[in-house]
Amino acid sequence: MLAAIAVASIVLVRRPGRDGELLTTLDREYRNGGLFQFFWNTRGRQNAATLDALTRARRPEHARLFGRAVQIFDAERPGLEDAWTAFDASRDVGLFAAAKARSGIASLDAAWLALPPLST
Repeated sequence: MLAAIAVASIVLVRRPGRDGELLTTLDREYRNGGLFQFFWNTRGRQNAATLDALTRARRPEHARLFGRAVQIFDAERPGLEDAWTAFDASRDVGLFAAAKARSGIASLDAAWLALPPLST
């Protein structure tokens, strides 16, 4: 069951359970730093579950684009391992910025922005 909360003239739809958590995480990470930030912060651990949640939420355009981002992430992952290790040791946000600048995932942000917003 979906619960709707009216805020001013905006209606937010919250999906209960794990799918809602996954889609909320994806949406928040995207809004904070783009699709790359989702992959950076989750280290890819939520990729399959998030893709499934997008499918169950009937967001085929989001699922298709997220699937492309997962493919890029999988190809780039070996290079990210060292960046994550260095970041965890130093908390140097420059490492995040440098990794994002090299990533093909960031090139999908404009296409993601063109999609209807995720309402989770």
